[in-house]
Amino acid sequence: MVESNERPKSVLHTLSVAPWSLTVDTVGGMIRRLTCGARDVLRPMPDGACEPRLSSCYPLVPFANRIDHAHLAFEGRVAEISPALPEPHGLHGTGWQSDWIVDDIGSDHLLLTLEGGADRAWPWRWRAEQRFSITQSGLTVDLLLTNIDTVPAPASIGLHPAFLLEAETRIETDIGGIWDCRPDLIPSGWRPITWPDIEAHPLDNCLTGWSGRATIRTRGQSPITLVADTSHLQVYRPKGGNFICLEPVSARPNVWTPIANGPADPPAILAPLERLSMTMTLSA
Repeated sequence: MVESNERPKSVLHTLSVAPWSLTVDTVGGMIRRLTCGARDVLRPMPDGACEPRLSSCYPLVPFANRIDHAHLAFEGRVAEISPALPEPHGLHGTGWQSDWIVDDIGSDHLLLTLEGGADRAWPWRWRAEQRFSITQSGLTVDLLLTNIDTVPAPASIGLHPAFLLEAETRIETDIGGIWDCRPDLIPSGWRPITWPDIEAHPLDNCLTGWSGRATIRTRGQSPITLVADTSHLQVYRPKGGNFICLEPVSARPNVWTPIANGPADPPAILAPLERLSMTMTLSA
């Protein structure tokens, strides 16, 4: 994990199986570009950019999305996370700001690993693996988080793909409800809703009862399909933006703080050596 203010140097790896091409950066374990033929399947990261939030996709470990005011107390240990300025909250864990290690690589696959924790920001030790696999059909990303500490640890994971929005882009998916948020974007209450009711609105919310599938349709182009094995989908669609992030996540933001109004949250605690995993597939 990054310990100093000096940013590690990017090392890029490109995987290719026609018609697909994938470029991954070891810094942040992030995807810089994913194409199918001449088409960008995800929002391409600008050349020379190093901010992970401008990337095509990055991992969320050892927690997904926000922790209220970057402070989490759990079973006698306290995490004091560096806020993701200008926000006051902890955001997306630390994996997206760390230098991942290449553990295995071939023309069609790449395995990155990372160990972290046991520090002020996250007292619990953890190990993450991110496997990228390319076939003629598309990209599969497997994300795995293991608690390598001696005590139970809070844990949630996710992936943060960003899709380009054009004037006639439509998204098809099924959900059961939405976590509404305080003005500072921390979930505060839940209500049932369907996707067509919120599709065109600015969002930075966690959706529940997700079907695990979303289709992005743009006139004149083949649809892009996202499939993941999570029941939660964090959606980030900024007002006036030309992209939307459809983030499969294992739990809502700030999940360790109970909220009375809403469905029961999934377990977000790992016993020692217990693992949490998810798989995301993109095809076009």
